[in-house]
Parts: sequence; C-alpha cells; structure tokens
Amino acid sequence: MPITPLHFGVILPLKLIRMDKFSAASFVVANIIIDTEPVFKILFETSGDLHGFSHSYLWAVIMTLVWAGLIMKTTDPGDIRRHARIEGFAWGVGSHVLLDSFVHSEMNPLYPYEGNPFFWDGMEPVSIVLFILLSLGMIFITRPSTKHQYRVRERLERVRFYFAGLFRVGRQ
Repeated sequence: MPITPLHFGVILPLKLIRMDKFSAASFVVANIIIDTEPVFKILFETSGDLHGFSHSYLWAVIMTLVWAGLIMKTTDPGDIRRHARIEGFAWGVGSHVLLDSFVHSEMNPLYPYEGNPFFWDGMEPVSIVLFILLSLGMIFITRPSTKHQYRVRERLERVRFYFAGLFRVGRQ
C-alpha cells in the first residue's frame, strides 16, 4: 500500500538523536517522491509490479545524489541546514526501501538482482521495528542529557513545536 504513515515513524528517533543535523521536511519529501511510481501505477492502472525500480537501493542512491546536487546549487554555501536537508532525504529514501522490502514480495530492492531477500510474510516485523524505534525515541527524550542538560519538559516542547511547524508549512 503506497504512502503509508508507517514510514514516518522513523522521524521521531532520528530527529531527537540528530536534532539540527537532520531535516524532517526532507525526510517527508523523500518518502512522497519514492511512492510516486506506485501511485501512478494505481491511478492509471498500468501493468507490472507495483513497487518497481523506484523501490530499490540503486534508485535511492541516485535520488539522493540528485537531491544533494539540487540542494548544493540552490542554497547558499554558508547555509548550515544544507547538509541536514541531504541527510534527511537520504534517511527518507533508505528507510523507505528498507521498510517496504519487509512487506512487499514483488520488490527488487537489490536491483539489478531479481527477488527480495528481505521479505517477511506479514506486517508484524515492520510493526516491531517501528515500535522499537519509537521506544528508543521516547527513551532518548526522557533520559537526562549529559551534553546539553536539557530537561525532559524542554525536549518535549521542542519536539512538539517542531512537529507543529511541519503542519503549518505554507499557511499564514
């Protein structure tokens, strides 16, 4: 099933661990872009595997290189967020292919090699992985930080403020 919210469960732990070195917006963009092929195939009822070349690690690397080139050309060299945008995109496409390869048997994540050696029959493994990632994120939020000495309340407020900002994009 394309464009599932399960892919976005990876954001919280990554954003909490990497803070300013990770762009959640680029992560979301990557997940949307990678699912354009399945959406196109569903809408126009084309033949072939639903998760084709766009769901391979080769395509993920190509997309990340193109994204990195666009970011480097369109942003100021002094912009400290440019590497965060590239890292967020790379994590987005990489985690998307990984999570989908557990669920979709028709994928070829190691293209040009045929087959999916990562396929597990059912959603349980993906749910377990996402649960572990979210649990690690919550543990990271609630543990005392030795580097920055943030309090739990301040961390939760920062995460809440960040995710609230994601949904206000484009609104005035």
